[in-house]
Amino acid sequence: MPESTSCSAVVAATFAVLLFAIAFSTPFWTLIEVGTAKTFSGIWYGCASVDGAVTCEESVTPSSPDWIRAVQVLQILAMLLGLAGFIVTIVWGCRPYRRALAWAIFALFLIGLFFGIASLGTFAANAANESYSFFVSAAGCLLYFITAIIAVIGACNMNDNRVSGIPSQPHPLGPSLGPAPPPIESAPRKPEADGQMKYPSWVYSWGPQGPQLESNTSKSGGVTG
Repeated sequence: MPESTSCSAVVAATFAVLLFAIAFSTPFWTLIEVGTAKTFSGIWYGCASVDGAVTCEESVTPSSPDWIRAVQVLQILAMLLGLAGFIVTIVWGCRPYRRALAWAIFALFLIGLFFGIASLGTFAANAANESYSFFVSAAGCLLYFITAIIAVIGACNMNDNRVSGIPSQPHPLGPSLGPAPPPIESAPRKPEADGQMKYPSWVYSWGPQGPQLESNTSKSGGVTG
């Protein structure tokens, strides 16, 4: 059913964007431990911990390599597309028969998935000792893919904003009201059997006693007044 498909997409999109946001903002893309000293860094800032004392600084400086800037840009694009897809998914959850919304969700999350994978590949090719945030971002990319698949399944199961198998026609009062409801077929009328009472058709006639009301119905079912 379209309602269950759109609800599944809302759940997947919610967790996808949540995981991406966590990975985007946390400094655990790499982690190195030497005795009691730890160094961990993300795409925005890095930290060092020695005997419980933590100091942090920005990961990107004028002398930083270009690849870390590329990872930042790709992550930003993936995050923005995921947020846009999440908003459209919420709308689709409220209006599950809109096929265009399902295709929009598919496109947004698929493109976001491309940028997310590109950022992970760039980071993995230039850094070592990947840690929690890196794998959380990878899990977010997986949910991006799942959301896109759910959306395309929902789109393929619909036909012109209606469930497959139900014809869609323009609404007689205007296109803004959506497709017209299916016609209601009335039961065929059964022919009247011989001898059954029929509704008489009354006419005035002139008889021996003056004006009188007379029926034109046949003798088998007629009533004369």
